[in-house]
Amino acid sequence: MTEAAIRPPTLPFPANTAFASRMASLTSTVGPAVETDLREILDAGPQGPLDGSVVPAEAGASLVARHGLVAIDELALLALPLAAELARPAISGYRVAAVPSAVVLTLAPSGWVGGGCVESVAYNPSIGALQAALVELAAARLDPSSIVDAWLAKLDAGAVDPEPGFRALLYAVAPAANARVVRWRTTG
Repeated sequence: MTEAAIRPPTLPFPANTAFASRMASLTSTVGPAVETDLREILDAGPQGPLDGSVVPAEAGASLVARHGLVAIDELALLALPLAAELARPAISGYRVAAVPSAVVLTLAPSGWVGGGCVESVAYNPSIGALQAALVELAAARLDPSSIVDAWLAKLDAGAVDPEPGFRALLYAVAPAANARVVRWRTTG
């Protein structure tokens, strides 16, 4: 079965230049402060044994208000560079199906969960970013049907494209969720 048979893509769509401009501005003005705040939340560790790396909804709402963001979606997009940093496979330069990528899931009624790819020391099986986020979701005993949006950040020119597998797995566990994909470029 092809991805199109699972859920036809809604692309092509016109780029929202106003939103892109706002996100570029936020990235340069509040992005570093948001990253610092997110690192503090993650460094503090889970509140309870089932929390994993879940960022509590209250913390997300507080960050949105503190940094003058319009919605949790802006916070999710600002969180992607940190998630990408945490997702880099440190074992080798070998590019497996879990190419450097990161996922942020926004949940109903509120809150979000992140995940990054994990490279196996045996190179196979490696865990993709969505799989890692779903493990965090399960560890927190949250239902996948609570996923409203799933953001995938991936390399612009990666050796393997994680997007088709991301969409197929997302729609298998959360058919009503919106899949959103952003790309990043490596420098150097």
